[in-house]
Amino acid sequence: MLKRYLYASVAGISIGLVTIYVLPAEFELFLWPVLIVVIGYFAARTADQGLFWLGFRYAIVVGISISFTHLILTNDYFLSHPEEKQHIEDYNRSLAPQLVLLMWAPVYWLILGALSGLLTVLWSKVNKAD
Repeated sequence: MLKRYLYASVAGISIGLVTIYVLPAEFELFLWPVLIVVIGYFAARTADQGLFWLGFRYAIVVGISISFTHLILTNDYFLSHPEEKQHIEDYNRSLAPQLVLLMWAPVYWLILGALSGLLTVLWSKVNKAD
């Protein structure tokens, strides 16, 4: 079981790097639905009980890994996301940008977790129908 969470961490770090160095910021919005569907699918394949919470936990691990990748590489992240940097500066110039990123990250984690958990349940129903 721990091995799967390690895989989720590695996936999150990889996605974090892709959003910094490969995928333009304006296309990042298209990555999130794909990510939610994939997390839900793999969580549904790995368990038969507690489906929602398993998908939720996997998504939280992925989200935390993405966020910490962005925090570690903040300068590169802001180079590829100038609009987000501007939003953060408009929000509060006295706070460190990393702190503002960290303040908002749990909101994204919870949304990612809830949607992935729901899709895990949905995928399990689709798999049972087959």
